Amino acid sequence: MYRVPGSTYRLQMHREFTFAHATEILDYLDALGITDVYTSPLARAREGSAHGYDVTDPKTINPEIGTPDELERFAAGLRERRMGLVLDIVPNHMAASLENRWWFDLLARGPNSAYAPYFDVDWSPSWGKGQFRNTLLFPVLGKPYGAVLEAREIRLTVDEHGFSIRYFDHRFPMSAASLRLLAIWLSEHLGESEPSRRLARLAAEDDPRAVSDAILALTPPRSRPRKRLDELVSRINDGSSTSPPFGELDRLLGLQHYRLAFWRLASEELNYRRFFDISELAGLTIESRETFEAVHQLPLELAGRGVVTGIRIDHIDGLRDPAAYLQRLQNALPGKRFWVVVEKILGPDETIRDDFALSGTTGYEFLNVVNRAFVDAAGIRQIDAWYRRFTERPFSFANVVYRTKRLAIKRLLPGELIRLATRLASLAARDRSGRDIPFSDLRRAIIEISALLPVYRTYIRDTTPDPLDRETIAATAAAAKQANPAVLHPAIDFVARGLALDLSEESEPHKEAWLDLVMRWQQFTGPAMAKGFEDTALYRANRLLSLNEVGSEPDPEPSRLTVDAFHREAVARLARMPHTLNASSTHDTKRSEDVRARINVLSEIPVLWLRAVERWHAMNERLRPRVAGRRVPGPNEEYFVYQTLAGAWPFSDDEIPELRRRLADYAIKAAREAKMHTSWLEPDQAWERAIVRFIRGITDPARAAPFLADFRKLQQDVAFWGAINSLSQLVLKATAPGVPDFYQGTELWDFSLVDPDNRRPVDYDRRRRALGSIASVIERERPLADLSADLMRRWKDGRIKLYTTHRLLALRRDTPRTFRDGTYTPVEVSGWRRHHAIAFTRGGGRNAVLVVVPRLVASLSRPGRFPLGAGAWGNTSFQLGRAPRRWRHLFTGETIEPRQGNVRLADLFEHFPVAVLTAG
Repeated sequence: MYRVPGSTYRLQMHREFTFAHATEILDYLDALGITDVYTSPLARAREGSAHGYDVTDPKTINPEIGTPDELERFAAGLRERRMGLVLDIVPNHMAASLENRWWFDLLARGPNSAYAPYFDVDWSPSWGKGQFRNTLLFPVLGKPYGAVLEAREIRLTVDEHGFSIRYFDHRFPMSAASLRLLAIWLSEHLGESEPSRRLARLAAEDDPRAVSDAILALTPPRSRPRKRLDELVSRINDGSSTSPPFGELDRLLGLQHYRLAFWRLASEELNYRRFFDISELAGLTIESRETFEAVHQLPLELAGRGVVTGIRIDHIDGLRDPAAYLQRLQNALPGKRFWVVVEKILGPDETIRDDFALSGTTGYEFLNVVNRAFVDAAGIRQIDAWYRRFTERPFSFANVVYRTKRLAIKRLLPGELIRLATRLASLAARDRSGRDIPFSDLRRAIIEISALLPVYRTYIRDTTPDPLDRETIAATAAAAKQANPAVLHPAIDFVARGLALDLSEESEPHKEAWLDLVMRWQQFTGPAMAKGFEDTALYRANRLLSLNEVGSEPDPEPSRLTVDAFHREAVARLARMPHTLNASSTHDTKRSEDVRARINVLSEIPVLWLRAVERWHAMNERLRPRVAGRRVPGPNEEYFVYQTLAGAWPFSDDEIPELRRRLADYAIKAAREAKMHTSWLEPDQAWERAIVRFIRGITDPARAAPFLADFRKLQQDVAFWGAINSLSQLVLKATAPGVPDFYQGTELWDFSLVDPDNRRPVDYDRRRRALGSIASVIERERPLADLSADLMRRWKDGRIKLYTTHRLLALRRDTPRTFRDGTYTPVEVSGWRRHHAIAFTRGGGRNAVLVVVPRLVASLSRPGRFPLGAGAWGNTSFQLGRAPRRWRHLFTGETIEPRQGNVRLADLFEHFPVAVLTAG
């Protein structure tokens, strides 16, 4: 039996949180009930990296996190407590950074570098400017190349380390050809001499280090040759003595294996695969065994020694052949099977592929299933109608996604698009049905099919595609034809058939070339979805922000907002991925679990909420600055701000100044992601200053006292009901099929927003003290009912969430089989409040666990009063049939004995707002 975590706790490792810090909190995590620590990548990353995904050396431990000895002490602490370590790894990309010696060598030696096969580079592109073939485009310049050259911002330098090209703090290597030319110029400068003759003999040397060392050896410090070298370097950098100016420096730069270019060229002319639209992250050829072994040396060594007991794989959809990669990884890991999960965002009704050798995903599908269970379908219909009127925007999320994916493809991924279209055109020219289709139509067909693809990617990996992939492509092509004029239909049909490898007799001999195109297209559609859906659409369509999450359905069918929908998903999860992760907050979520839980409440009180928004809109009119004659923010952005305030407002007034700063940063990021008024590529600083002024204005008691008084009254009610939602969500995460995952710090209330806001330091001393106070009561065997009552009275301090977490994790630790492989049986609730509860059992017999949580609680009790007893639940009940006669309440210690198998919710929720019962 392979090791499956009982629970995981995600830690973000960086220079401010090291192995030493992680070791210090192991006692706390063990006492909390965590079985496995789950870390961000540990390999060496760019200096100061806050996340570790910009790896510069996959073979070594990041020294900013700690030394190998400190890792061993951390691992020993885990073993001592019988805890595991789940490691996040990055097989898709590395930092395209000069700190990365593989990349540095690639720049120095080009295709001849020993590391050239590791990177997905096209050295002979059939697009762009032909004179730069066999050259890697490196888009690091802040302005066009000519302007940078004339401003003398690029310079040739020489020091004890050798020769390099400098651009501000960047140091670029020099090729052997450019150094040989420099040697020739230096020999001419020296005149007839022995050093000059020796320099001339370097003409046959191809190793840049050897040429550099030879020049330095012939020009020792304070020698006459060195003085001539310094004069030559000064002349080259001055650039005024050549015609045209800077001709010598330009010629040296033209001999490099890289082309320093304006950063805007990255979108169109880049010839290496990157991570999404981030040129600083270069794609790897992980399908190559040599690359695989080099990149995985460290994690495989740690797994072989038992330090690492589980693997999390970042961005699996970026790989050329995920199935082959996962099988190779499992074969390389110790044992017959190793616990591996992947960052995979599943579309609606999409399931993980059967040929993926893994235990599951990182849990976004669970996050969205559980979140939908707390959204009121009737309320969201009311919000929908109002939102259309208030924003004057017809709301169709599917159409928003279609438009934003097309925008992302055209604006952020045009280089990737043109490379696909060029390859496609070459193949079309060999097929009579595609020969006369214009290039522009082929390009547009790729855009339309990619924009309408309902999933992140298909998984065609050989010349006999899975029927599911062919069906997906065919359905997408049909949608593309419906959305476009008939003149484009031949191109759509041709491209769709090609992408499904449904080839004509003429194209059949070129099937391998078609397969290569398809596999490249599959690496393209993921970034298109991520940038269009996650990073644009989710910031534009703001009807109910709690539904705007990674892998979500912001416009779900009403049937997906039901208890039955939750049960269906849980049953399917147990059948397909019983050991997958159940996430609720991650380092990538748009907002924390507790923020979402609050915003969900708005769907339960639509009339109160929408009337309040209209009041606030009128109150704050004077605080909306004008930019180019328009009020900022507009209605859609203003509504976004109010929802964010409702979700993130702190309990303590002492935190409000920090919240104002956080919201200002968040609002700018959200606006740039939306790309409506400003963007990362073209920031509108006037608009951004205006939105920040608005946020500061409405959160300033001196300027917005009436608004704040009105807002805080409603927000306090929303926060209370949201807290109950959070507890219910927590119970479901810990008891439904799967492994519960806890993001750092979320065991107390956490109102973080998108990164980097969710990477703020966690106060573990506070959490340790809070857990200690709870544990001391339990250890003294004082009545749990007294403890739970005290926690409810002081619910704002978050200890009620910590207590619930602790008790649930203790139960999972004590009865691992019940949750690892135990059955899941939905329980049908009857009575007046039947739609306000989710109930099920796990396992059976003496190990049975009964779970019941409330939902849609705003109508169950007044604000500030927990929905307890008969006053809230009336005669709502359920039948258990064959079940233990006696149950023990996990949170209150009460004994509950159903009469003839009938369980009243008023009894379960007599003294605590959520219920988990164990048999006996």
